[in-house]
Amino acid sequence: MKLQMQEALCAIGLDTVTQAKKLSELLEAKKPLWNRKKERWDSFSDNAVQLEAVKEVNRLLNAYPAPKPDVEPITVNFVIDSTKL
Repeated sequence: MKLQMQEALCAIGLDTVTQAKKLSELLEAKKPLWNRKKERWDSFSDNAVQLEAVKEVNRLLNAYPAPKPDVEPITVNFVIDSTKL
């Protein structure tokens, strides 16, 4: 089934190169917002889309930071003075 889906996606032009290009476009995603001062539409970075694209690129490249090593637990000894409770 997976191979059939890959073949179908490639047949309509959705190969890995095309997908990589689309991801690179999403890294620079813009959205139109109304500029009241200039009374026109201006393009601004679409931070939400850009962040998701960065996450996906990092996931695909296995580029997330390595897990932190386990830290030895710290043992604390203390005495409770019941006369001060």
